[in-house]
Amino acid sequence: MESHQSQLHDYFFAEKPIQPGFENPWIKWGVIFIFIGAGIFFLLQNTRGIPFLLIFTGIVMVVYAIIIYLEALQRYNNRINDETVDDYLLEDLKTTVQKKALEKFQLDEADFDEERILLIPGPIYWVAPGVSEGSIFRKKGHDGRYRYTVWQVVILLLNANYISIYECTYDWLSNYILDERTNEFFHHEIATVRTETIEKKRQLVNDEGVLNFVQIFKMTNLSSDTAIVETNDDELMTSPKMGRPAEHAVRTIRALLREKKAIHIGTTFELPVEKEDTEISEEEPEKIDEGEEHGDEHSHDEHSHDEH
Repeated sequence: MESHQSQLHDYFFAEKPIQPGFENPWIKWGVIFIFIGAGIFFLLQNTRGIPFLLIFTGIVMVVYAIIIYLEALQRYNNRINDETVDDYLLEDLKTTVQKKALEKFQLDEADFDEERILLIPGPIYWVAPGVSEGSIFRKKGHDGRYRYTVWQVVILLLNANYISIYECTYDWLSNYILDERTNEFFHHEIATVRTETIEKKRQLVNDEGVLNFVQIFKMTNLSSDTAIVETNDDELMTSPKMGRPAEHAVRTIRALLREKKAIHIGTTFELPVEKEDTEISEEEPEKIDEGEEHGDEHSHDEHSHDEH
């Protein structure tokens, strides 16, 4: 069965082969050998093995060129479609990058439901540290959108009291992770979480232009530490199947922080009731009753005095 990476390689790099002609070196030299062998045989009347060997060699070279062409044509025609490429990317991001993030923090995926793991990828189509420029490639699909080979990824793991942050660069075709970074933000320390467009120049590879503005996801804590990923969904025309993970992450985290804040406000003023303040001994009611009786007698005396 054809490997995952091999299918992706064919999708990104396979081109429709040119039908072999005389410009093909295998065809060219094969035909030359056939003519030389035939010439020796007919003109020189040489019936020994040399002309037959030349003819046989020429035929083998021509057949080999045709086989290579047919195999290349088959690979081109059997390329996976855009939707399958999108599925492979999402699958690899989860099984490779997300798994690595959980391992870094020594967390178990079973402890998180789907909404507590936020995966935010953004394509890289410029020279990036540690990534070979030859690995950075994109292909335009039938839907007019691009699929990319190198990604920057942020994964947010929403724990009970804090968010674990994993950042990396993912060379998809090589299935290789580099430039890893980790951090943790406690909920009460998060200052801002948002998407925005900022002015930042990016020179695209292969002289395909310049990005003057980039779209980013950004989360900042009170210490000014940040988690940033450039998504560029619109400028770089990523696949619609990727959705809008950055915007979804912002909504999810803001809802989480509002929930935590509401719980915090709701419990801040709930003071514990001490039992000593509410318990009354059996002797105290008698003293209170006596006090009330003396108070009533005193009030009665004052009333009598007023009448006189």
